[in-house]
Amino acid sequence: MKKTVVAVAALLCSFGLFFCFDKEANASYMMQDEVLLTIGQKAAYLNGQKMVMPAASYTTKNYNTMIPMRFLCENLLKATVEWDAATNMVTLTTKDNFLQLNLNEGYAQNANGEKIELPEKVIETDGNTFVPLRFISQELGCTVDFEEAIQKITVLSPPYEVIQPIADFQIPDSIIAGQTVDAENLSYDPEGRQIVGQQWCIAVNGESILVEDLHSAMHKPTAGQYTIKLKVKTEDQVWSEWVEKPFTVYANEKPVIQQLSIDRAQVKVGELVDFHYLVQNEEWEAVTPYSWSYTFMEEGKLRTVKEKPRAFFQAGEYTVTLIVKDDYGNESEPLSTTVEVTGKERISETKFKFSNPVPGELFLNLPNQNFNELPTVTPWSIGFQSVTLLASNNPEKVPGFGILYQDYAQGDVRLRYHHRNCTDGKIRIIATVKNTAEEAVTVTIGKKALAGPSADILQVGQQVVANYLQNESKGTTITLAPGEEYILNPGENPLQIDDIAAALIDVSSEKQVLYSIYSAPSDQDDFSTLQPLAKINTHIRGTFPNATIDLSYTVDGREQEKIIIGREDAYANYYLPGLDHLTGESLVNNGNRGVLHNITIKAEQKVGVLLNPRGTIFQGVITGFDGQICKISNGGVMTGNREAVVLGVLEKGETKTLRYLAPSGSDSPILLIFIPYEDWE
Repeated sequence: MKKTVVAVAALLCSFGLFFCFDKEANASYMMQDEVLLTIGQKAAYLNGQKMVMPAASYTTKNYNTMIPMRFLCENLLKATVEWDAATNMVTLTTKDNFLQLNLNEGYAQNANGEKIELPEKVIETDGNTFVPLRFISQELGCTVDFEEAIQKITVLSPPYEVIQPIADFQIPDSIIAGQTVDAENLSYDPEGRQIVGQQWCIAVNGESILVEDLHSAMHKPTAGQYTIKLKVKTEDQVWSEWVEKPFTVYANEKPVIQQLSIDRAQVKVGELVDFHYLVQNEEWEAVTPYSWSYTFMEEGKLRTVKEKPRAFFQAGEYTVTLIVKDDYGNESEPLSTTVEVTGKERISETKFKFSNPVPGELFLNLPNQNFNELPTVTPWSIGFQSVTLLASNNPEKVPGFGILYQDYAQGDVRLRYHHRNCTDGKIRIIATVKNTAEEAVTVTIGKKALAGPSADILQVGQQVVANYLQNESKGTTITLAPGEEYILNPGENPLQIDDIAAALIDVSSEKQVLYSIYSAPSDQDDFSTLQPLAKINTHIRGTFPNATIDLSYTVDGREQEKIIIGREDAYANYYLPGLDHLTGESLVNNGNRGVLHNITIKAEQKVGVLLNPRGTIFQGVITGFDGQICKISNGGVMTGNREAVVLGVLEKGETKTLRYLAPSGSDSPILLIFIPYEDWE
């Protein structure tokens, strides 16, 4: 550890304690370097920074700890290493010290000219030269401490003086929340060393945080009186003192909708309409519509549709409501206007929405047709791709730390997890792949889709599928050493209480590897002590082969028909069988969650196509006929099974492919509805 107040502040920050310290300004200070390592491990820590040695240290029968010489000297002790091949002499030089090793005769000569017998013979193995750690360190002026119970070694360098760089910056006196915060860094070093790092301290309302990027950290600051501080470090890791400046952020006012109107006073059923609105807001900040909705009476009950109407398909009075949002995230108060729709029909809802289809637009189904009663189209071809699904959704409500799911697999694998933090603190959901063999294994990481953390279960489920379906990654190849475990979702933010995280990750390996999903403490990277968590409900957990299904259908187009996806009666033996590796239990994947469906449809006649969710609550996506992501629906969450969304139109003889994955958090069954052109009127 660097023995300065500034270094302590940095160390506290690394453990999540966000405080900013000051001390009296000076041009130099004394410091020590601290090295921590554990016998038998490759990891070493220099002033808290992790480093990896080319080989692990070990203890000889004479109780001397041996360590790779070049790594010890150049990285930990900051000594230069010179080797004379002719004499087999090694010279180690620090700023204030000197040591020469005679490898042939087994002695060392220090700066005083004294010859000292080496306590252990220098050993060369696997390209590394091992030397006795304590002897080399102490001869170069360091102190060494050994904690036998935990096999931990601490090496402290001699104190030395460092000249500090000078931190300085320019920043505006104030901004309005939502504006960009740009600071000009004017820092320099009197010794001419390169400035390689910076740390900002942002203090407001009695709290402080430490960040490396001021611009990102102050992307959406709240109103208040701030103190901005900066310190910088040189290429040899010497930090400056803090310099600070006051900074004011004024409140960002929410937008105000001053006017909302329709382009005509009265409209006919099925007539195209548009709306105009006027918003008051800061001139420099963009404002966008956030929420459209309209309400009307239907059979004596008030019905609300969360979408901007392009037309109305039932006579009566409608109330249209708009909420806008500015770039800062402020929502306006809602403003409404009324529309009188006359009873004369200009065009039906079916013809209007299929004549100029908008994928994802709600189909209100005003006659309240039960789409489930339509005849079912059965697939004429069913094929499976050899993708193994490892699904982790149980316990969905994670009660503590442990293994959520784990199994061995090889070939193409799709990992799926969906979990909510129901502990009393922060957790991380970690997905890993581990090589348990004695030889190196090559692994290719393909598509990776992550969503969350968020408390909105439907939004997380929709977003992870959207991210997966539109991901075109060609993959990254890594090589895992024997025993190496690789985190597939590094950098994931910890889940706060009640937050949800979800993922879909494609991985491939020629040899068998171990996949794991963990619930772990937010600051833990060692998962070896975690134990499996028990199931607590009926959510899916298990391993399922053949998890990509290719389906081919022919739609006759002479009558209204449906295709079933995500429900047991889609076709015979639709649900994939699998095995829970943690319990040995055989099971089926109810809903085929995590299973990719490639749905190819040929239309014999021109048809309009709808998607009708059959559960009580749904928010998902599908790749539409244009290959783009189609939200179900554009208006947000769908409740009940009456409404549908528009997917588009298939022309006579046309063949298109849809791609679908059931969204986690939603009721999964859907129907694809085909309405012949003759029925659009």
